[in-house]
Amino acid sequence: MRCKYTIKFTGSLNRTFCFVSFRGPYGFSDFTCFMNEESDGYLYIQGVKITNNQEGIRTIYSNIYYSADRNVELGYVDSKFVIDENGYVICLYHTYSDNKVERWVDKFMNGRLF
Repeated sequence: MRCKYTIKFTGSLNRTFCFVSFRGPYGFSDFTCFMNEESDGYLYIQGVKITNNQEGIRTIYSNIYYSADRNVELGYVDSKFVIDENGYVICLYHTYSDNKVERWVDKFMNGRLF
């Protein structure tokens, strides 16, 4: 399975991350190439320090990994999070779609196209 991820952060961190993740049999995933927790306790995405707040990290992971459990050949995942200076994270939206048309229509209908 291959998923194209777009993860957007606003608030104390204004950054957008895009990557393609592959998920193989028996739950194998290459997420650690893009997202990992380091020994300093922080979650990093593509080498950028995000947060060390454990509840915030759990919020991010729970939304990101949801799509990894879908059994489709190709998918698109769009997530937007707000993060404050203390590392607290709120998920504003998280969408999963199986094709480009569905993704575009969802963005258009929910005002996230531009």
